[in-house]
Amino acid sequence: PSDAISRWKGENNTLDSIGANNGTAEGSLSYASGQVGQAFSMNGTDADVSVAPNATTDVGSSNGFSIVTWFKPSSVSTPASLVEWFDPSFSLSHYEGITFTINIPSTSGGNGAGCFVANLQDTSGTSHFVVTPGNVFTTGKFYHAALTYDKTSGLSSIYLNGNLIVQTNLGTFTPETRPSNFRLILGGVHFPVGGHIAEHFAGLMDETTLFG
Repeated sequence: PSDAISRWKGENNTLDSIGANNGTAEGSLSYASGQVGQAFSMNGTDADVSVAPNATTDVGSSNGFSIVTWFKPSSVSTPASLVEWFDPSFSLSHYEGITFTINIPSTSGGNGAGCFVANLQDTSGTSHFVVTPGNVFTTGKFYHAALTYDKTSGLSSIYLNGNLIVQTNLGTFTPETRPSNFRLILGGVHFPVGGHIAEHFAGLMDETTLFG
């Protein structure tokens, strides 16, 4: 699509195949056979892809965005982050922006195993949640997940394999993705943070694409 900003294909590298937002391999990132060619293989401990702050990844300032990825989880019980904007310097009172996570327990606002939780935290640090039911995915196969937000209508949606799973009217606001502080992380936070329920993803991620 013409509004695609970046795509990280995981073809034995962390390059952006569309734009200039090349990533950096963190931890024990490796590669394995994916949905399309190779994929990022993440160990759930320290592996992720870190993308330096850039004006083009500041999708919160646009009229809306979509984040799409193929993923094959190794666990449906361990909370994990697929994609998030993260401030490793903790320079603001909130160190997360948009987060797209899985397997979040009910005690932390999710629906447990096999659920998605998106938090479109805004620039003032206020959370805006979109939560799917549990058990919408399992281990052992690839799924195509998409998180969207339209600022005009206020609607945010989560799709799985092209099917709408949940849609929530969050209202109109500016999601936190400012490049002055926030870098984009695929597969986890830049480093574990005490009290942060979702850490690194274990499994495969492929063809992760950002639209804005």
